[in-house]
Amino acid sequence: EIRRLRNSDEKLSATNQSILTILEVVNEMYTRGYKFLPVDLYESDSTVWIAKNDNEIYPPFNSIEGLGDTVASNIVEEREKRDFLSIEEVQYRAKVSGTLIEKMKSMGIFNGMSESNQLSLFD
Repeated sequence: EIRRLRNSDEKLSATNQSILTILEVVNEMYTRGYKFLPVDLYESDSTVWIAKNDNEIYPPFNSIEGLGDTVASNIVEEREKRDFLSIEEVQYRAKVSGTLIEKMKSMGIFNGMSESNQLSLFD
């Protein structure tokens, strides 16, 4: 993708220029031995990249496409009050849209977490 963007005959749009810059930084970090961890419900910050150790980094919630700073802050504020019991509770307490919840599910952020707080007696 870096090669494709660099070798484009057309002038890059602002969006594609930003993407190229990000890809170059990521490439440099991989070259230096850094590993990007997945966004984590209890480890990621709202807007700041967090180092787990000397070479592993958690991306912030606002790195998720479409998830803004306000919702990112809501998630962090709510998890500091108490753990989330379900995906439904994350959505309600942190005011996360259904679309973002689905995106976060696809990213594995909720792996092992139940859909709702309701107990099923007949499973």
